[in-house]
Amino acid sequence: MNESLARLLARVLDTSCGTLWWVREDLWEESSDDYRANPDRDGHPGLSVAERSLLLPSERVPLLIGFGNDRGPFIARGLSKHRGADAPTSFGQVVRPAPVPAQEWVKPAPDVGRGVLEGPGYWRSRVLLNHHKPRLTEKEREALETWLRKRKLL
Repeated sequence: MNESLARLLARVLDTSCGTLWWVREDLWEESSDDYRANPDRDGHPGLSVAERSLLLPSERVPLLIGFGNDRGPFIARGLSKHRGADAPTSFGQVVRPAPVPAQEWVKPAPDVGRGVLEGPGYWRSRVLLNHHKPRLTEKEREALETWLRKRKLL
């Protein structure tokens, strides 16, 4: 990728705390020592816990992996249209945030030209914006920040 384009994207792409993403299984496994990919899944929700948005394309964005249950310790609701507005997604079960390289937001997925049409947006890249709910509500964000402070992650 052209360096000036990468710098521009890093400045306009909001990856700050509370933004929500869809992350492919293979990238979760590459980015986290605490996670093993499930071959039956396309991906999982990701929740940014970055203290600020990106400044440089060489940075990494800390993401918590989400699971479709209410086991906590942090719960967000309504992340996908097909699961409904009250459906819980649990973050923090894998406590250490995965440091996902910023280039994954803009770099084409390795299999993008092979007719892979599964997953949200057919995975043009391995990290996609959660268009249904791009960020936490204010109440959810406050609860997240309280939990992050308790865990000394913020």
